[in-house]
Amino acid sequence: MISFSFRKSPPSSANAFFSPSFFFAFALDAARLFRLGVSLAAAGAAAVGYVAALPGRWSLGAGGASGLAWTVGGTVLLAAGCSAWNQAQERLPDARMKRTRNRPVAAGRLSPAGAYLAGAICLILAAAALLRAGTFEPGAEFFTAGRAGGTPQSALTPGVAAACLVPVAALIYNGVYTPLKKRTGFALLAGAAVGALPPALGWAAAGGAPGHPLPALLYGVFLLWQIPHYWLRVKRNSEEYRAAGFVLPPLTLPETTLAKILILWCCAFGAALFMAALFPVAQGAVSRLGLALAGFAAAGGALLAAGKGDRMPSAGRCQRIMDVSLAASMAFVFADRLM
Repeated sequence: MISFSFRKSPPSSANAFFSPSFFFAFALDAARLFRLGVSLAAAGAAAVGYVAALPGRWSLGAGGASGLAWTVGGTVLLAAGCSAWNQAQERLPDARMKRTRNRPVAAGRLSPAGAYLAGAICLILAAAALLRAGTFEPGAEFFTAGRAGGTPQSALTPGVAAACLVPVAALIYNGVYTPLKKRTGFALLAGAAVGALPPALGWAAAGGAPGHPLPALLYGVFLLWQIPHYWLRVKRNSEEYRAAGFVLPPLTLPETTLAKILILWCCAFGAALFMAALFPVAQGAVSRLGLALAGFAAAGGALLAAGKGDRMPSAGRCQRIMDVSLAASMAFVFADRLM
């Protein structure tokens, strides 16, 4: 049975459904259900992958802006759909954690069936939006005899290639990662694999060549960011995650071992950003310098936050450094394609 309510007792009149407080509560719960911040961040990553697939400096003409808009919208819907399903699956552990207990399913304001339905609608609309994104051609010559460096184009059209990633992402995130989180710490590898997909999705929607190394590099950057980002968040809220019954490395590994692994991950992420500065991810000298500095900031920041190699970095400080480094580097890539 699907149910959705915003108060413990039913409204006294139909006018309550049209009151500002009702719409505010509805919007707030929708943002929580779809994790709007995460969904928008995924869309930003897809936008970077989209513009990176275009030849030379990108212009807003020839349908490029429309294709980008459909790609961004499709990615938001994809992330929102996976989030809704995830909250239906994890409603019990979510209810035990202070950080998540007020989510609509965990709090009982939305039934699990309602969350599954909302997620399914989002995923269907995501596939449709990405199919539409592939119908725009930012550069006619780019979509004919080989794309992004002259490598042979895929037999799939750009829209079909991007839309095919929708069920793949949902299967890995909701079918593999979510059920395994309470059984093994290796589940995070599946979560990281799907969390790094947005740049590849944007690349596919723009018609980028599947064999080109650039999307693999972008995917690697996001993959290397995923693990330390999530581990540091778990470390900051370790008691809540432990009470919810999750089996995660930050909760089980010795402090010194965890510190060494996290520093290694952060340095690998910084090295990937530095490699992005050497490869043609960005064409302008300023953008390449920005990527290199972001890489140095990520690696150096983690080392400074740790102090010594066997001491646990400050989780909050290190997480902010990682997040800012990624956001800044992607902003450099995006701006580079517009200038």
